[in-house]
Amino acid sequence: MLINPIFDRHAGLLGSNCLKKLQRSSVLIAGLGGLGSTVAQLLVRTGIGTLHIVDHDTVEESNLNRQLLYTSKDIGKPKVEIAKKRLAEISAHTKVMPHKVKIDANFDMPDVDVIVDCLDSFSDRFILDEMAEEADIPLVHGGVARFHGQVTVIRYGLTQTLREIFEAVEDSGPVPVYPPLVVAVASIQASETVKLLCGMGENLINRLLIVDMLNNTFDVIDL
Repeated sequence: MLINPIFDRHAGLLGSNCLKKLQRSSVLIAGLGGLGSTVAQLLVRTGIGTLHIVDHDTVEESNLNRQLLYTSKDIGKPKVEIAKKRLAEISAHTKVMPHKVKIDANFDMPDVDVIVDCLDSFSDRFILDEMAEEADIPLVHGGVARFHGQVTVIRYGLTQTLREIFEAVEDSGPVPVYPPLVVAVASIQASETVKLLCGMGENLINRLLIVDMLNNTFDVIDL
């Protein structure tokens, strides 16, 4: 297998079979805020074949402290359009499919191998959860607030659904988020996605990773 120079630094680590799987894989990223914009970059840099990016919003100045795909020149522009352009500048080897829509009951789920939940409200996440369960597509959940974040992997039929895990959580509106936490949680989400696609390592299935960036703790809870 001829390795593209973009990927040669991790080719020996992941192996040619994994790289081939990634190139054949399709991933949907729900939400292009802090988590989604970082996950998207990492997956493109790892060699994902097709990336569906979903967000209905435009770039705001308040996004720039943690949403690494955007700059001040992008304020007022649709996130999916800017993201597609920036991701293509990183690598032309990923086919990026933008969807400028809100994930609701009318959303038409594309045929993908993994869904990455980078949304910022549990009401939207529960809709995505239902769609992923109906399509039987693994879901990599990530969430951040203040100095704390969490990641888990949902495999329908093997784990609880996202709604079952977080049924007691209620949306409280926008909360401040520590920017380095966003990158840390997004990196774990991207890693879990790659491991799912390649069938390598140990995923956070039936486990919840809790990150506390203020006190530098990483705890794993069995679900």
